Amino acid sequence: MAPVSPTVSAVARMWLHTTLPEDMPAPVGLLVGEQPGTAHNAKLPLWPWPANSAGDRLMRMSGIPVADYLTRLARVNLALKPVAEWDSRAARDRALSLVATLPVGTRVVACGAKARDAFGLPDWFHLQAMGAHPEAPAVVAIPHPSGRSRAYNDPGVKGAARWWIRWAARV
Repeated sequence: MAPVSPTVSAVARMWLHTTLPEDMPAPVGLLVGEQPGTAHNAKLPLWPWPANSAGDRLMRMSGIPVADYLTRLARVNLALKPVAEWDSRAARDRALSLVATLPVGTRVVACGAKARDAFGLPDWFHLQAMGAHPEAPAVVAIPHPSGRSRAYNDPGVKGAARWWIRWAARV
């Protein structure tokens, strides 16, 4: 299977405070958020800092070590900057264009109802191939990892989200 991008991002290298080999395997999965928070860096979607951010909750929920979270999973938002009014049509266009650029076999996790709807998924944890090819990118949606999401009060939902994040990272 081809990787999502050719090498580990420079941002991940800086954060890890180490020299990672240039030939380190590229991300194999993709996490898709809705939009950056107003207090977050829009260039670092679903980044695991600050503490208790959506990215931090995703990483902790997954049980994946931080280095693997940063290198095995690429992360994007459907909206590139905070928006006052959500544009469903633009989100759908971006979701479809993302899928069109992914290598076969890529595993995608859409985080939140807006992302789920942009990909045209009927419900949480419903896996859907995004094309006719047997190894077309596959997408599944999990509830938004926001601290306000009541869905994660249910241990079964938290366990299912953990499983799907790990599925995307192939761990």
